[in-house]
Amino acid sequence: TEHYCSCRETYYRDNYVAPNGSDALVFELSEDESYYRVVGFNPAKIGKNLVIPADYMGIEVKEIYFNAFFECETIQTVTLTSNIQWIRSTAFTYCKNLTKVIFVGTEDQWKAIEKGYQSGVEGLAFELYVEKK
Repeated sequence: TEHYCSCRETYYRDNYVAPNGSDALVFELSEDESYYRVVGFNPAKIGKNLVIPADYMGIEVKEIYFNAFFECETIQTVTLTSNIQWIRSTAFTYCKNLTKVIFVGTEDQWKAIEKGYQSGVEGLAFELYVEKK
């Protein structure tokens, strides 16, 4: 199966998995196999309103990896859930059209996310949606 990384080169790796019904995002299972991380995207399939799913194949998505969306010019908004624990350095760097983060969770949960150096979400407009219990 053909998968894409953020640098727009094609890679073939057993642990990259395209999501069901869409091959816009590229996932990788963590080393301990306890969660998925988003490691890249398919430039031909990515839309302007990016939604990082809460889980993939029943396993939580907790991380947006280094350079996952580096220089992606398509994304305008990104929606994240409270599952996300890490937004790694340069995950969204140079996404020149990215203007807003929508976070489904509490403000404390947003602040608890480890955001790497120049993650690309600094200074963006921010909307908070608290999940109803």
